[in-house]
Amino acid sequence: MHNDTHVERLRSHAASRPDALALRFLEGDAVAAELTFAQLDASIRALAARLRQLGGGRPRAVHAERGDDEQP
Repeated sequence: MHNDTHVERLRSHAASRPDALALRFLEGDAVAAELTFAQLDASIRALAARLRQLGGGRPRAVHAERGDDEQP
C-alpha cells in the first residue's frame, strides 16, 4: 500500500468503508460539516470532471494534514 497514490487510497477507503468519516470541518469548537469517504470521493470526482471540462490539466499535488485523533 505504500506505493499507492492518494487517489487510489481514497477510492479504496470509499469502496471498503463508504460511510466512515473522512473529513470534519470545524468553526471554532463546533462541527460545521462532515463528509464520509463516499461523499468525499464523489465531490473530488465531480471537481475533477469540471476541471477537465474547463481544460485544466491533471492535478499534481494535494496537501492534507492528519488530525490528532486519526488512526492509520
